[in-house]
Amino acid sequence: ALTHDRMCVRASLILGDLAFSQLRYDQALQYYKKIQHQDSDFLCDAITRIKPCYEALGAPLAMLAYLDYLLKSTYSVSAVLAKTHALEKTKSEHEAAQFLAENM
Repeated sequence: ALTHDRMCVRASLILGDLAFSQLRYDQALQYYKKIQHQDSDFLCDAITRIKPCYEALGAPLAMLAYLDYLLKSTYSVSAVLAKTHALEKTKSEHEAAQFLAENM
């Protein structure tokens, strides 16, 4: 589907899910990250799939960096909430609450 329509979010989700199920987390991330450029309305769907990839890779700081990138390039409530949760897990509840208050 991506060869016919490079902006097909559904194809990126399916290919990402397939890669994830085969434990190819880096490849899954590549498919999920395309969604931001295909249709930012689907960022929520992408972020919920991106988080387990970074967790499986043991890369919570890389996830924070990606969420920072998303927030700078395409504001999304989903990205704010995901970063808040990630900060709570990697830093502190106080830092997560402060970030949430500043960004909502």
